[in-house]
Amino acid sequence: MNADVRVRDGWREALWAFLGARVLLTAISVIGGGMLALPPGQPPTDAGFPNPVLEPGWHMAITALQRQDAQWFLRLATAGYSQSDNSAAFFPAFPLAIRIVNAVPGIGPLGAGLLVANACAFGALVLLHALTRYELGDAVARRAVLFTACSRPRSSCTRRTRSRCSCSPRSRASGSRGAIGGHGPRRPERWRLPRGASGSC
Repeated sequence: MNADVRVRDGWREALWAFLGARVLLTAISVIGGGMLALPPGQPPTDAGFPNPVLEPGWHMAITALQRQDAQWFLRLATAGYSQSDNSAAFFPAFPLAIRIVNAVPGIGPLGAGLLVANACAFGALVLLHALTRYELGDAVARRAVLFTACSRPRSSCTRRTRSRCSCSPRSRASGSRGAIGGHGPRRPERWRLPRGASGSC
């Protein structure tokens, strides 16, 4: 174990892994987004949030992430829950964070969702680096951050029936940050993580 670990020490490794994953995801979205035909019934409309234009173009770098559960979270952030649909299946913290960020003029629901999701994804990588470095050392921590970042950008461009990207407006990034950060209060005092911080995203 490395007794001198501080959470902020791994921000550079986390940042490079995060940016690399974003570049990869953007390339996949733009190149593959308009090349694969959507299956019947896609994209679904049951969330009640307007579907984006999914024609080929640079806009696919952003709009390729806006589908499936992302649509539900954007709907919940803008219109709230309803008793007449399946909205109760989604936890409220992520839509609430989107609504708060969306209060800033000019961002919009999708922009707010992407900001929250990406901030939580980066935070999860930083926490993962610190936890892995404490337990297994620097080299393993760097590999863990890199492999985790590269394993998540499986956007709906590569699997058009479902979006699986931790950088999209979904709760995977915030859930990962909470799960990883939840180990902080169980570690020695040097972590200095308040108990509520792990679920702040």
